Amino acid sequence: MIPVEGRPVGPREDALADADTRRRALEDLDTTLLVEAAAGSGKTTLLLGRVVALVRAGRARLSEIAAITFTEKAAADLRMRLRTALERAGLHAALRDLEAARIGTIHAFAGTLLRERPVEAGVDPGFTVADPLTAGLLLDATWERWLPESLSGPEAQGVGPAAGLEAVRRAIELGVPLATLRELAYALVDERDRLEGLPGPAPDPEPPDALDAAVRAEIARLEALALRHAKEPQDRAVQTVRALADWARQTAALPETERVHALL
Repeated sequence: MIPVEGRPVGPREDALADADTRRRALEDLDTTLLVEAAAGSGKTTLLLGRVVALVRAGRARLSEIAAITFTEKAAADLRMRLRTALERAGLHAALRDLEAARIGTIHAFAGTLLRERPVEAGVDPGFTVADPLTAGLLLDATWERWLPESLSGPEAQGVGPAAGLEAVRRAIELGVPLATLRELAYALVDERDRLEGLPGPAPDPEPPDALDAAVRAEIARLEALALRHAKEPQDRAVQTVRALADWARQTAALPETERVHALL
């Protein structure tokens, strides 16, 4: 049997379908492993078992191990469970190192690294990690300052790297609510690490006529599909698609700005 959190694995756990994989995570200490599993499947238990195995084998001290989570609550729970696991395993010397262990959130871990090397990182060593409330207030203030300044500056005329502001101005002209644009901006901030991998500037948007034609073509395809499978001409799907077709014809007669707004 293999130990987990300082105790032996029982027959029920040893009979799990992925028991061999779990055993490898606890015994193969020379290999870097990635464990993916659903919530509640025992990932944290497995992590604790591996930490205990590393300490018991003398492969690492707790002060040399980083256990990173995403929330303060999870970090506190992990530290408490690790203490229990070490006590059960009789690793009393390791318990004295517990406070030096890097067990915390990714934000706390990154903050520790930056404070150790503030000059290299180019940051003030006295910085603090913003909590969600503070970060939200900073984002609100930045948005309220950025929007009017940017739309009235040279970048709004398509000059420089912020030429994409033309799309923002166009969206405002089309009646897109500022609240919607702000939600989009905040979402982009949350996913800013993904933006670095984008291939380049976004392509020019389709002209209204092309967008209108694409919508009409899709409606025609749906109408043909509905008619093919309808049991009678008054079928609800057929009636719905025909109502869409009527809407598209009415939309085509609108001025360009209203037409694009309706299509979006």
